[in-house]
Amino acid sequence: MSSGSLRGKVLLVVGRKKVGKTSLIEKLLSALKERGYKLGSIKYTTGDHEFDTPGKDSYRHAKAGAETTMILSPHKAAIFSSSLRDRQFEEVLDFLFRGYDLVLGEGFRSSPYPKIEVHNTEGNSAPLCSPEDNLIALVSKRKVDIGVPCFSPETIDPLVEFIEERFLKKDRKQ
Repeated sequence: MSSGSLRGKVLLVVGRKKVGKTSLIEKLLSALKERGYKLGSIKYTTGDHEFDTPGKDSYRHAKAGAETTMILSPHKAAIFSSSLRDRQFEEVLDFLFRGYDLVLGEGFRSSPYPKIEVHNTEGNSAPLCSPEDNLIALVSKRKVDIGVPCFSPETIDPLVEFIEERFLKKDRKQ
């Protein structure tokens, strides 16, 4: 799979801290899963905190020198990697999500992928992104006119239909 194969398969949810990005992604994942799509998600964090539990085998493997450790069970798989962080975002997506219908990302605001911004209208702050940043929609309690569709955070179906029409239905017709 070439690195360009993910084009049209990645949609980012961006916004300031504590505006509801994770809640929106949860709603979108649930609604799209109910419609039969194979979905992935990826979250950006700025911290350098441990994701694995100190003392567990996978943690011990990493401390002993493994750049990438995978935990595999009959029910789940997890990858902890210090070397993947040096890869381009698209390389990581291609590696992890080959064959998925859509990958929803939280964060990655400077990435060129299409974005939906969760906007908090309190405090009169302007949205972080614009159509020039590949912003395709806004989720806001109050209508904000910046040249992209604006959806309510309370009613998820219109946004899901927008995403399905824009990213998913064309693939189902093939």
